[in-house]
Amino acid sequence: MPRLTYKHVTFRRPFVLAGLDGSQPPGTYTIETVEALIDTVSALVYRRTATLIHVTSAPGMKQGFPISPEDLELALARDAI
Repeated sequence: MPRLTYKHVTFRRPFVLAGLDGSQPPGTYTIETVEALIDTVSALVYRRTATLIHVTSAPGMKQGFPISPEDLELALARDAI
């Protein structure tokens, strides 16, 4: 069974991320991280298998798109400048 975690990030300006079509508007976005359980002899360990950003694809509809966590951190750092 995968483990899902969610966090919210806020962009103050339009931003671009690989995996998304074009520039996205400022706002608060939900980031979903999917982790798989790796059962080892000594401990239970989770490994990230996917990171998704949820964006509004049509009025009232949200869709998750896979993104790189590193690209997300870079976009957030650029937005903070």
